Amino acid sequence: METRTSGTGTNRRSRTTYSISYPVEGRGNMQGTINGEFTGLRQGGTIEVLYDPRDPTFVQANRFWSLWGWSIIIGGITLTMGSILLRPKRKQAVEQIALSPQPTPSPSQREFEAKKSPCSPLTWIALGTVAVLLLGGVAWGFVRNQAAHAFPIRAIDISPDGTKIVSASTGDDFAEVVLWDLEEKRKVAKLAAGEGGAIWVRFLNGSGSAALMHCLLKSDSSYGITPGQLVLLDLETGRELASRSTQGYLTKTVVLPKSDRVVVLSWDSIELLQTDLQPITTLSSGSDLQFQAAAVDSDEKILAVSGKDQVYVWDLETQTPLPSLTAEGTRFDKLAISRDGDWIATTIDSNSIDQTQFPVQLWNRKNPKDEVRTIMFEHEISHLAFVPGDPDRLLIVSGRDRLTSQTTLYSLAGEHQETLHSGTTAVDTIALSADGTDLLLNFKRAGGAELWDLSANSATQVWNKQPFPLENVIFSPDASSLIGSRDQSTLRVLDTSSTTQEFEGVGYHRPFWVWPVGTSAAGVLFFLCVLQLSKLADGKTREKREAIIDQVTARLGWEQSSSISVEALPDFEFLKQRAGGHFEFAVVGPSLDREILMGWFMWTTRSNDRDRTHREFCFIYPDTDSKLPDLYIFPEDLVAKITALAGWQDIDLDRTESLRKFSIKHVLRSSQPDRAADVITDQFAEFLCEHPGWSIESLDGSLLLSWKNVISFNYSRSRQRDPQSIIGLQQEAESIAGLLFGIR
Repeated sequence: METRTSGTGTNRRSRTTYSISYPVEGRGNMQGTINGEFTGLRQGGTIEVLYDPRDPTFVQANRFWSLWGWSIIIGGITLTMGSILLRPKRKQAVEQIALSPQPTPSPSQREFEAKKSPCSPLTWIALGTVAVLLLGGVAWGFVRNQAAHAFPIRAIDISPDGTKIVSASTGDDFAEVVLWDLEEKRKVAKLAAGEGGAIWVRFLNGSGSAALMHCLLKSDSSYGITPGQLVLLDLETGRELASRSTQGYLTKTVVLPKSDRVVVLSWDSIELLQTDLQPITTLSSGSDLQFQAAAVDSDEKILAVSGKDQVYVWDLETQTPLPSLTAEGTRFDKLAISRDGDWIATTIDSNSIDQTQFPVQLWNRKNPKDEVRTIMFEHEISHLAFVPGDPDRLLIVSGRDRLTSQTTLYSLAGEHQETLHSGTTAVDTIALSADGTDLLLNFKRAGGAELWDLSANSATQVWNKQPFPLENVIFSPDASSLIGSRDQSTLRVLDTSSTTQEFEGVGYHRPFWVWPVGTSAAGVLFFLCVLQLSKLADGKTREKREAIIDQVTARLGWEQSSSISVEALPDFEFLKQRAGGHFEFAVVGPSLDREILMGWFMWTTRSNDRDRTHREFCFIYPDTDSKLPDLYIFPEDLVAKITALAGWQDIDLDRTESLRKFSIKHVLRSSQPDRAADVITDQFAEFLCEHPGWSIESLDGSLLLSWKNVISFNYSRSRQRDPQSIIGLQQEAESIAGLLFGIR
């Protein structure tokens, strides 16, 4: 069970993925994962699953909500959104409206109608694009940061060709195995296998397609003897090829790649198996033999095993026992064998809590009676190994943390040769390169490490802290990299020639372009589709505007005009800023005993090699007989505030509270400031503050009023989409003009 938690506090959310094992006809047990949503599954439980016979690795829980939950949710959301966007609208014929004019709505009714109007398609386009990009970004971040293992890594191995890594972590009752591609620096696959926690894993062939894992099962014995299990894995398909359990405690497994065999050590038996876990022979069995450790020479001919009272030796070619080393009343513990198989080194445990001396015995197997040499140490031996590149040297690490700890080299004569490390910080782990020239000393409590060149007996690299300490450290076959685990579930690969980190395996590392390019492509495709739909809808949109104008004309009793010349109008600032524009639809009629013009003014701007069309509803009172001064009033935004600071004119009025509020929300410019200030009455200022969005321009006795969409609590949507709203705008414009003309 892998649980990932995101968020904090009340926003904390958890997502659970279950690793499962299920039988597939003709292929045995297979491994897969299912999400925890809608399943009600618990760790260790059983559930019925469905899989695709063509691809049995694709598996789902056979529960209604597991199979159909997300489809129902997404389908419901889609239907809801579709019904909002595509809901039918009531249509009224122009003649009917003309015959039965609608009463003029109150301001509260207009506000209600404005809030009822649907969102602009551009809003949905923007929201959809943002949603696609956000979801893609979140998914990309989730994938990039997904933990490699849900549990601490217990074992690591690298393939003989140095191109793949396998790491195994331990759950409560199963092991989680991850295969990594070291060349591409990515996680290839993750699978669950076995019935117990993994403590050891090894590649079985040079191609890295199969691995053998050593697990410990839960104990059902009252004596607490934990049985073991060997699991053979096909790393390419994720299948568990075979498994083999032991009756007693599984202490050691040794893979013999040259002869395609496996030595399995349990507490009371030694078995020789084929790599498919089929038995070859049992080398030894009995009761209370207490087999502890095993080692073989480089040619895989000699097997040495430490146990109670003696060190056992076998000839693996003939599978016959050889003379052993005995020591009554003791127990042999750690064990190492030289590459040629002639020398065996072992530690002796007296089974006493007050043991004061810790001997290491060097035994010449070819002369067992006379050639036993003993080296005494004051502290417990933690690591024992022959140097692979030098058959005449033995590496011994002794001592515990906070006590004297030493890493030393001895000759086969038992003579001290070199002290590589000495101090009160114990060596937690060691790693030797295949050729025996490089040695890594890892200090867990101190958090550092040292890399030694054993051919020169000198330290070539010293890491004080980061990225050490590492667990389960091994060398790559060519000793150019160090592979280990950090922070329980993170795989790290380091360059031995420097302190640089080659790779940090924290999760699925897909090629960097997959999610960004995929997300961008989805966004672009979505945008193009919307554009195409918008083009198809342009004709209908124009027809809709024509119908709106027809209804407005019929309701007001005005006339439509197609002969409005922009050049014949006064040189308003509004028209200067919208050069090249024209009236798309225009209506002419009486207002305040004057002839006025109203309609959509349309103009085009070009940005990023694309044309963009704009529309704004405006009202023009041409050639009025009023004596209004030239003035320009428009809503004050951030740009206007900045231009005011830069010296652009903005007449501020502060005679009354209403005028002060008006000056905060609007910009007033005029070539006759005193006369303009007299025109702005309290009633006019209050009306504009209550009805935002208006721009007003008086020039040479003519008046232009334009209304632009505003975002506020009262006006959050366009008021130009239905006849009633446009008539409401006409009434507001008439009120503004009446206040300016002095008509109460």
